Amino acid sequence: MGEFVLMPKLGMTMETGVIIKWLCQPGDFVEKGAPLVEVETDKVNLEVESLYEGYLLKIYAEPGQTVPVTAPIAYIGEEGEEAPELDAVQPAAGSAEETKPAVAAAPETGPEADLAVIGAGPGGYVAAIRAAQRGAKVVLFEKDRLGGVCLNRGCIPTKSLVSSADAWRTVQNSALMGIVTGEAKLDWQKVQERKNRVVSQLGQGVERLLAKHNVQVVMGQAEVHADGAIVVTGADGRQQRYTAKNIILATGTEARQLSVPCAPEVRLLSTDDILNLSELPESLAIIGGGIVGVEFAGIFAAFGVKVSIIELMPALLPSVDGELVEALTAQMIQAGIDIHCNATVEKIDFRDGKNELILSTQQRIAADLVMVAVGRKPQLEAFKALNLKLTDSGYVEVNEKMQTSNPRVYCIGDITGKQQLAHVASAQALVAADNITGRERVMKYNAVPGCVFSHPELAFVGITEEQAKARNLPYKVAKFPFSASGKALAMGATEGFVKIIADSRWDEILGVHIIGPRATDLIAEAVVAMHLEATAEELAKAIHAHPTLAEAIMEAAAGIAGEAIHI
Repeated sequence: MGEFVLMPKLGMTMETGVIIKWLCQPGDFVEKGAPLVEVETDKVNLEVESLYEGYLLKIYAEPGQTVPVTAPIAYIGEEGEEAPELDAVQPAAGSAEETKPAVAAAPETGPEADLAVIGAGPGGYVAAIRAAQRGAKVVLFEKDRLGGVCLNRGCIPTKSLVSSADAWRTVQNSALMGIVTGEAKLDWQKVQERKNRVVSQLGQGVERLLAKHNVQVVMGQAEVHADGAIVVTGADGRQQRYTAKNIILATGTEARQLSVPCAPEVRLLSTDDILNLSELPESLAIIGGGIVGVEFAGIFAAFGVKVSIIELMPALLPSVDGELVEALTAQMIQAGIDIHCNATVEKIDFRDGKNELILSTQQRIAADLVMVAVGRKPQLEAFKALNLKLTDSGYVEVNEKMQTSNPRVYCIGDITGKQQLAHVASAQALVAADNITGRERVMKYNAVPGCVFSHPELAFVGITEEQAKARNLPYKVAKFPFSASGKALAMGATEGFVKIIADSRWDEILGVHIIGPRATDLIAEAVVAMHLEATAEELAKAIHAHPTLAEAIMEAAAGIAGEAIHI
């Protein structure tokens, strides 16, 4: 049986897309990951890759036609297979109105599973695989793409762009390393193509992993009813009913919208939109100076875009150790990024072909594009009938086993309101799956690393110095600069330092904070040390290879006792 190709949701605010042109014709064999159709949404043209392998048997939407997201636009199947007729879901040319196909009055019921997982992001698919490894019969539901936001529109595509930005910086500074090249050229289209290939490859990898562990994957919009039954609506409007002994909710979050008066011509971009630009703008304003805003600022500044950041709080990255933020801010300013803290956007006009942001500080910023990165909110609609207990901030309340107020319903990932990180979702997934399959575990958050893929990188685990002061903890601080590291000097990357906070009574490591080269990799050593409750002395006595960047951690740990050697 074949598969429907759906109009993808390429942006958080996207409701329809326009078919620009088909890159394959009926009868053509299509490989998975091959470009299939070019789509326009909000004036951005994107090539959509095929999620399936087979023959393009039918096209439901012709060039110039406007189609709602998730509506079928084509059908891919086996040679000789007859494609279904879906005239009812084809909107009139140029129309955004969606006409859904008829839905069966009574959905068919599938066999009961041991576990149903709603959402196939880094929490959901990990939970499904772990439970299957433990012998459970698992069904996994996903309305969009396997891998969730992280793989498709978050962690992975942004890190691909970060890597391209780093490569571009290296090329531009190669003369400092004794490498003289000709005129370098940035090909933005190839940067985007590489990003899309990385995402596609990893998505296919997730699909193979699920198949390997015999996880049943059901694509469609899942809704959990009050009795615990799960009804899934497919792309063709047909419904299927599933039941399971236990349920894991992993529906994730969506971007918060910005409420600010805007001129009609103003278009506010989401992070989804900014990932799929067909060309680089000359200038970009980013509203929000958290991790997402800072990372995108570094990416686009590296490619020559004039970037401005507007942040409500007194400093960027409010939850990060102040010394790291101060050092990073200085580097960003040196890179040409304008930073406006203690400021809000009061209004956005449109003048002379540019967006004009009017700030609470009375400053005005002109930018070709405006991106909003002001946080995310939980997606709870799929299971609102369960009436689960929520926290005061609107997230699902869970215990240390990841159970909700309904003991057979577990919840993981961003909707728990804990730390909205992919690796936290995966860790919660393992805890939930183990508890469901009879292996009791509890979730701990004392050694969760955080990473900012800025330039230079930031990474941290444990408490900040500000938090230590607020809690009246007796502590010591030691720092070791990368300028004193032989490896960092050889690399030509001497910005930054390692900072360790330890309890002055028992030498317990309370926090490790790194700004500098490979910080996001180096933090793993600190996470293991804190997980094993190592002291600063024990960390300092561990032999570190020379010359490596990790020696900076050893030296900072030795510095707690005043015994650092190279500073």
